Amino acid sequence: MVNKDANDYLQKGQYGVKQTLISERKEFMGSLRERVYLTARLEQLSQENALQAFQDEFQKHPDGHLLLNGTFGMSFFDGYIKESKHMGIPFTLIANEYAQTTPYAIIYTASTAVDEPIIDLAEKYPLPLKSEPQQKSQKKSFFKRFFS
Repeated sequence: MVNKDANDYLQKGQYGVKQTLISERKEFMGSLRERVYLTARLEQLSQENALQAFQDEFQKHPDGHLLLNGTFGMSFFDGYIKESKHMGIPFTLIANEYAQTTPYAIIYTASTAVDEPIIDLAEKYPLPLKSEPQQKSQKKSFFKRFFS
């Protein structure tokens, strides 16, 4: 039988099990930064390439897990839930204290460390630059036509 220190036992009963990197777990809905493939804030979900970016990550890393912030309405996540079901990616709706403290709406994670250098949707999958339409040739004034 293993002898345990009585103080450790009392502290565990009083304060709960010790956790590592609590601030990081609050930011990433219970996960750690080293396990994250891709994150998206609520305002990024309306970008035209957001769903496609998550689809690409699902294909690259089919062993991942999708975390959805439960403080937002489910209507924001319909496409992501459908795609994760289609690809066989498990998802979890997080509605605890971590969901209230995180800036992210969706996080795609792994069960072990992957150490992705870039995890933000806007940085990893930037929107393509829209080419500006050609300006119509402006008519030159009467004097500019003759004196230029």
